[in-house]
Amino acid sequence: MTSRWRAWLSWSWLVTTLVVALPLLRLWPLDGQFVNDWTNHEWLIGYTGEYLRQHGTVPVVVNTTGPVGSVGMPFPIFYGTLFYPVMSILAIWLDPGLAIRLVVVIVGWLQLRTIRGALTRLDVPPWRSTGSPAW
Repeated sequence: MTSRWRAWLSWSWLVTTLVVALPLLRLWPLDGQFVNDWTNHEWLIGYTGEYLRQHGTVPVVVNTTGPVGSVGMPFPIFYGTLFYPVMSILAIWLDPGLAIRLVVVIVGWLQLRTIRGALTRLDVPPWRSTGSPAW
């Protein structure tokens, strides 16, 4: 391995961090609220996390009270079989908005690793498979 490749590999962690973090800068304001879907997902993650903390299992139906309360809404059966239970584990300890941001960072990192691995197997140079420009 030449010294140029060794130098590149020593900076690989920094490039990986930048490639994953730069597209996610819009998620940085922790008190930021994004379109209505963000609030809906955040609420359902929080509800599922609190239900898991109190009952030790994820809910099958959503029961709420208040002016627009609903009893027995089967939302988790149809839409939340994997995403909300996994997110609720994080929501037990973290704020639901922070849990979403953490999962987005992890998914971005996993996507980069998968693409980098596939391109490396196709004999693409490491500096190119990370997504960095050709210097």
